[in-house]
Amino acid sequence: MQTDKNRVNRLIEYAMGLKNREDGRGLYLKYQDDIAQVTPQEAFEVFSSLLEKGVEASEILVFLDKMINAFYKSLSAHRWEKPDDAVLLQLLCRENEALEQKIENIKQMLKDPGYFTDRKDELLQRLQELQEFSGHYEKKENILFPFLEKKDWKFAGLSIMWQLHSDIKAQLKKVISLLQAGCDEEEFIMEYAKLVFAMLGLVYKENLILFPAASEVLTGEEWQEMLEQ
Repeated sequence: MQTDKNRVNRLIEYAMGLKNREDGRGLYLKYQDDIAQVTPQEAFEVFSSLLEKGVEASEILVFLDKMINAFYKSLSAHRWEKPDDAVLLQLLCRENEALEQKIENIKQMLKDPGYFTDRKDELLQRLQELQEFSGHYEKKENILFPFLEKKDWKFAGLSIMWQLHSDIKAQLKKVISLLQAGCDEEEFIMEYAKLVFAMLGLVYKENLILFPAASEVLTGEEWQEMLEQ
């Protein structure tokens, strides 16, 4: 899919400004016309170009959410359709929906004043169930990502998502360990909030950037081969 190279270059400048902690409002106003038109493919080109410039994935994660929030209006307006033969993509989308439901169920549980005393074992079980979602990350890492990386240089930016996967798994393990060790409620809530922000933030990034971009570059034959894997 065609991208606007000039726009991508300007958006790289915008990203470097965020990295260098320049005034966010001023940067947004300077590049707002480009921000208002960015596509999922162009977003990948920006992230991969940052990596090529030597910016580490961990450094990008510091300002990544600011960028995604700035890009939100354009990315959410981008029209794309799940190909009928992209069964793996449909499966990944359903898994995200299931994750959102599990997190919503825990949210409702946390409204019960006794959740940290009388229902602590149930809470621990629900958190442990979230570990099953590692399979979602593994499908992406072992099946989807290699196909995309072979397709185009821009998908080198997927290494940023690899880092997000690792961070989420580590944070979930931390939350479970804290609960098992008998942490206080305030500490639990603080660390759990970080986990939910990261997990739902990744769903958001998949829906806005990864899935649309994948649907536009992969063929029916490739989706079938991925499904078989």
